[in-house]
Amino acid sequence: MNIRIRGYEEAEHFVPDEPTYAIRIFNSPGMSSVRYGNLQKSENYVAIKEYTFDDIGLNSKEGIPFNRCIARQIVEDFQREGFSSSGLIVHCTQGLSRSPAVAIALNKLFNLGQDHKKMIYENEHYHYSIYRMIVEEGEKFNPLST
Repeated sequence: MNIRIRGYEEAEHFVPDEPTYAIRIFNSPGMSSVRYGNLQKSENYVAIKEYTFDDIGLNSKEGIPFNRCIARQIVEDFQREGFSSSGLIVHCTQGLSRSPAVAIALNKLFNLGQDHKKMIYENEHYHYSIYRMIVEEGEKFNPLST
């Protein structure tokens, strides 16, 4: 599977040329001045899933921290609809920490074909706590992850 990790501006200009599953990660209201637009219209989007959580510590008292419920939802949504695509695009505000964490975790859980160590190397600022929580939740019920 072709995996693309992007910031929101790059993602909004992206037009998939293959069946693509999209994951959009938004900041909670008040945590960012970024105004997200729509993705380009394309029949190649198999599904577009949206999640809201902030790039903050898991115990932060501000914003929406990532949690096991969100992790489980990401895994379940991908397991239900992601396999009908040959592409995956994941975006957050800058494409540096949250979106790489999600993409790397899904690649590991579902064996999407990308080199795990290379993805980590190329995305050295990925949010490890988000990655770990998605992997832990996915391993609870995903037969592909061993």
